[in-house]
Amino acid sequence: MHEIDCINSILKNFKRSPDQKNDPFQSDAEILDINGELFGITMDEFSSGEDMFDVDDLFKLGKNLAVATISDLLAVSCTPAFFMHSIVYPADNHNFAPGIAAGIKNILDQCNCFLIGGDLGQSASWHYTAVVFGTFKTCKPTTRIIPHHQQDLWITGTLGDANLSALTGLPTPEFELRLEQADMIKQCANACIDTSGGLIESLWTLKDLNPGISFYINSESIPYDKSVLDFCAKEEFPKEAFLFGGAGEYELLFTTDFAIEIAGCRKIGTIKPTGKSQLFWDNKPINKPPADPREFINREQYIQKIMEDVKQCL
Repeated sequence: MHEIDCINSILKNFKRSPDQKNDPFQSDAEILDINGELFGITMDEFSSGEDMFDVDDLFKLGKNLAVATISDLLAVSCTPAFFMHSIVYPADNHNFAPGIAAGIKNILDQCNCFLIGGDLGQSASWHYTAVVFGTFKTCKPTTRIIPHHQQDLWITGTLGDANLSALTGLPTPEFELRLEQADMIKQCANACIDTSGGLIESLWTLKDLNPGISFYINSESIPYDKSVLDFCAKEEFPKEAFLFGGAGEYELLFTTDFAIEIAGCRKIGTIKPTGKSQLFWDNKPINKPPADPREFINREQYIQKIMEDVKQCL
């Protein structure tokens, strides 16, 4: 079962709170009205089996886990304030919890966000769950819902290195905490989503949530990470494959009406109200969603499906 279908099968059993201001899938974090004040809250779970993060550098792993959780709040223009987590460490590695805690602290300190509690457990393999919540101090929430007029599409940072790691077994890259860019996005973005599932998955999500809007990607504007370009030049491998994979860099993908100058951001395309919901790579339509890695038995089958998907835009 696809992830969205699984989530919908769960949600149908529960009553929706009238204080929740976003619909399912409409924003990266949940938006709540509590006594007339808006709050953002999000939860993320990571594990050794699903996320394929390497554990050779526990400090980097801790930083990545915190960035990956907090990016959901940044995508909705929410200021992180409080953090909780559950650490399940592998039975053969008692250094795991304090090792990742140092990296998590590094990121929370940069956000002026506070750890207020959590839980600790032990298992055969590691698992990590985090909850972060905050406030909308000087801005309105930014969701994935796009106003119906022509806009530019922008991305923070470089792309592809997380999928390069996941698909080849190379070390996990260090994710960037986009606080400076998020502050600017609050002022100019009409909609925003993070690339936790890769660029194409994020674009497809926006397309599905916004009927009547078409997305036009300029392939020459894509800011590939240097590691991806080096690998593809050496192995004669299509660089586009590292955008179709399900491992993301947790960059911020946003739309805006303005000609902007934000360090580390690049315009990668435009969106237009056309009456149809379509995604174009240059002039070639992408007609099916990217493969869900959870649906494949092994990495080889998954890579084969990605290569089939890439043929849509080559």
